[in-house]
Amino acid sequence: MKTTLQLLSIGLVSLVVIACGRPPEYDLEPTPAPRVIRSADTPIDELMDKSGANFQVVQLPRKLMVTADQQIRKGVVYVDEIRRILMETYNPGDMRERAREHLQSSLNASDVEQTLAWLNTDLGKKVSVLEIQGSRPEAHNASMNHYSELRKDQQRVDLIRQLDKAKQASKQEVELVLAAQQAMMIAMGPALPAQARITEKEFKKRSDEMRPDMEEQYQRVVEATFLYNYRSLSNEEVREYIAFAGSDVGRKYHTAMAEAIQLVVNYGSGLAGAQIAEFMAKKSQ
Repeated sequence: MKTTLQLLSIGLVSLVVIACGRPPEYDLEPTPAPRVIRSADTPIDELMDKSGANFQVVQLPRKLMVTADQQIRKGVVYVDEIRRILMETYNPGDMRERAREHLQSSLNASDVEQTLAWLNTDLGKKVSVLEIQGSRPEAHNASMNHYSELRKDQQRVDLIRQLDKAKQASKQEVELVLAAQQAMMIAMGPALPAQARITEKEFKKRSDEMRPDMEEQYQRVVEATFLYNYRSLSNEEVREYIAFAGSDVGRKYHTAMAEAIQLVVNYGSGLAGAQIAEFMAKKSQ
């Protein structure tokens, strides 16, 4: 029998690719134009804009509320008030600033310069556009609908698996889902009935038990997503992307980006948990 955590994780599928019904032909939708880089902006601001990190952070609060609503259904009484606190604390502006701070401290000037050099190549620009398109809610269903056909090309599948390995995408997806579940558990704990709560020790035990199966599951999800999202790239372009992702600076960049997203998820949960605890304390007086 699946644990609650398994059901929640499977329900999420991915924080980056949450499905919202049958997709329209989203490839025809315009991609948001890059923000104009002002003279006061730093290279980190340029990197966040050109890499699509700003777009990802803006999408996070909506996606986290999916997880929050799953927790709320466990017996939260003051639903509207709790949702309001969560929406206020998971503020895109604050989350972007926390992500920016992490990237600034994790990547040195040379790392940023080399990453920007990649992002400014024709292939780097193309990849960024495809990844922004692929992070839209409807992209997950589209990738799943095309998976059975796209995976028939074994050479392409082998390349996509190499890209997944170079980017550590599957593992990072698993860690992000678990981080989101733990973050929401911390934030929502004070508002949940005692029988619906789970301690951090219990959560860690369950997540450690589930991690191998989740990694296998997410390898398939990432494979389907990459096959679909990067289908307009030639095999040679995918090899070039693998070469960058597997380079020292590429690994450092992708690791820092994944850590930044996890950090902002945890940051918001800490604020929300404190405010929800204060709210519940007042209600119990």
